[in-house]
Amino acid sequence: MHGVKTVAVCSDSQATIRRAAHLEPGPGQPLARRINRRARSLLAHSIATEIHWVQGHSGIPRNAEAVRQANLARDASGSPVMERPYTSASNRARHISEGRPAAKAEWEADKCSKHFSYRLKGKAGTKRPIPMTSVKSRAARFYRLKSRHEPTGVCLKPFGHRDDDKCWWCGGNVSQTREHLFRHCSRWTDQQKTLWKTVGQATGWKAGRWRQVQISELFTIEECDQAVMDFLAATEVGKFPPKRTSGIEWAQGLGLGGGAGGNGIILLSLSFLLSLFLVLFVFLSPFICERGRRVAGGAIRHLAGSPGGGGDIRVLSYSN
Repeated sequence: MHGVKTVAVCSDSQATIRRAAHLEPGPGQPLARRINRRARSLLAHSIATEIHWVQGHSGIPRNAEAVRQANLARDASGSPVMERPYTSASNRARHISEGRPAAKAEWEADKCSKHFSYRLKGKAGTKRPIPMTSVKSRAARFYRLKSRHEPTGVCLKPFGHRDDDKCWWCGGNVSQTREHLFRHCSRWTDQQKTLWKTVGQATGWKAGRWRQVQISELFTIEECDQAVMDFLAATEVGKFPPKRTSGIEWAQGLGLGGGAGGNGIILLSLSFLLSLFLVLFVFLSPFICERGRRVAGGAIRHLAGSPGGGGDIRVLSYSN
């Protein structure tokens, strides 16, 4: 290469030219490093490298010849076209998004074959027609119970929404769970009998089979949807606890704690009511006094002016 002072490289790719101008991390960095190493090796022999942009396939003389010569040089070197040893972030994101459905299907096939709580009917993600066409509030109760996010005592107590996990429907000392509400709660005994009778007819189960069925399995069988929806329509299962109305519970809601047996709560409630009465009395006392003075003044005038009474009464003062 004696006598060569400059090597001119022509390319019709503006993106390639811009990428070769820097070595910052990103797509095309390995190729940019190779171009930079070649340019520095040439510069060590006092040969400068220039990169020019030319219009591609626009009738420039000998453009096709340059492409042919480049292909011949590549074939003569005996090195096949190398696969890119790198990939861009967008390419990785595309591969991840494409592999997500396959990973989901594999997870469902593994879990649903072992556990009733993950059992799916039909195609994954299929909407259940009966709950989806029902009243919105009732369908919400159905899916809350199905997904184990129902407002029961065992779910509300850990978050501080209830003081205990006992059932507020039957008033017993049993923890309120899905199992209790669908089988043992004395408040809904008749509705429970109707539910399991209808479930047995819909599924063809023998008598007593329902005692062995888990509640999670009940919500996975689509044939039982109508029976469950009728049970929810006839009861208040799945609803949030009723609002507190009694005086003691109202005081508890205000944070007025007391001693054992609720005596402290009652005393604090009475003191609160007494304070409220005093405030109202102070506020209304001027109006009450003014009205009293007018009534008393009218009575005195009436007695003073009557013929049969008031001869010894002398009106000192009164207000109109």
